[in-house]
Amino acid sequence: MQRFALIAGFLGLLSLVAPAASQQNLLPQLSLDAAGACRQLSVRDRDSNALVPMGCLSAGKWRLPSSGLTTLPEGEATLGDAFASRQKVFRFDPRVYGATCNGSGTGDDKGINAAIAALQAAGGGTLHVPGKCVISRGKTVTGVPIVITGDGFGSSQLIGSASFTGGAPFLLRLDISGGSNLTATVTGVGFRTAQTEAVSALQIEGSVSGLEERAVVSDVEIRGTNVATAGFTYGLQLRNVNGPKVSRVTITGRQTGNGPSGLTNMTACIDVVNTIGSMTNYAFSDVRCNAAKLGWNMNGYIEGVLCTRCFAIAVGTGWRARPGAIVPLLNISQSHADFFDAGVDVEQMAQGFYTANLFYHRSDSTGPGICYQMSNNSKQSSIIGGECYNASNATSLTGVNWNNTSDSLVSDVIFRGLAAGVTNTNGSTNNIYRRGILTENAPTFGEHGNGGSNTNICIGYNAAC
Repeated sequence: MQRFALIAGFLGLLSLVAPAASQQNLLPQLSLDAAGACRQLSVRDRDSNALVPMGCLSAGKWRLPSSGLTTLPEGEATLGDAFASRQKVFRFDPRVYGATCNGSGTGDDKGINAAIAALQAAGGGTLHVPGKCVISRGKTVTGVPIVITGDGFGSSQLIGSASFTGGAPFLLRLDISGGSNLTATVTGVGFRTAQTEAVSALQIEGSVSGLEERAVVSDVEIRGTNVATAGFTYGLQLRNVNGPKVSRVTITGRQTGNGPSGLTNMTACIDVVNTIGSMTNYAFSDVRCNAAKLGWNMNGYIEGVLCTRCFAIAVGTGWRARPGAIVPLLNISQSHADFFDAGVDVEQMAQGFYTANLFYHRSDSTGPGICYQMSNNSKQSSIIGGECYNASNATSLTGVNWNNTSDSLVSDVIFRGLAAGVTNTNGSTNNIYRRGILTENAPTFGEHGNGGSNTNICIGYNAAC
């Protein structure tokens, strides 16, 4: 049955090569060796009557002949084109090119490099991660539409070995900066490293603004091969990528103990850097960051970030934004931060919206914390509902600090175990605090401060605050 299935597959492959109008269509005569380490498949040349090798079959894997493929007459497709066309429709599998992807050794580089070269020569396509592929060099796909797919991040993994080197600061880089028709999709794949904060897992780089969904990352897990001894520097890096959609992704840093010294070895789970204007519509959903200095680190021109059902667990700061210009919009909703320093820390951010979030100052914190830090000409932010909770008896927590911030609102938030509620500093003006629920707060708890401006209003007090 295997022989007939293989022959049938080749008949379908040969159908991709269109005959010239004057040619007579004849079924090829095929031969498959009955035994051998790699059973040879050959086709008979009707002119010379010789058997021409097409490749061989070994342990369920297909290998092309080492001598290469022959070009057909002028005007017709080569067999290589036919292979590329068929693989572009289905998938480029590194095992076809010599990789084993069985999780052992470091011998998968050559096969993956060849698969990427074939994919790029075909003008793009799908690179399948068929198992646990171990590499010692970073991989880059440039200038073509690309899909990286696997059979689930538990079984399909790209693993950086303990000897990973070569200067590339990433396992995989997808460069879609060459034109408006380029997109990148990564789904169903795990990224692993056996090193200690030496490389990043996945980097995507673009250059075209004003377009939607140029990058999609879903059902991905990123972590060390052993979380106690190995971890990435960054999980997912986005560079000038417009409209990325990231969902159902888990990123975990190296964990050597409790507290900030043991849980913040990774620099950031999500790292966004934009140097081009009008990069818009960043959407994150069901994304979890475990153990990092920063959950989301956002720098440069960012016009719209949505994070819903996001988790930043055992982090220094959950969401940090330094846009470099006053741009909207940061929207964090139904999310959770389990932090040492801050839940949200933003500067120069216009139009922030934070609703129904649970921000939790960890019991193993070693210093003071703050749930929401709004600074440096931030404005028009709304913090509505949710809870700000201090689980540490040894350190203090502030709910919201408006520092040189204006026209913002805090309403109906539960403040639990805090040293201070809402504070206005450094000339903050026109802010409104509407009292929520206060419980288990410090004896010296100061619910609000006016920062020297009587334009800040506390509802429920009929007075400036």
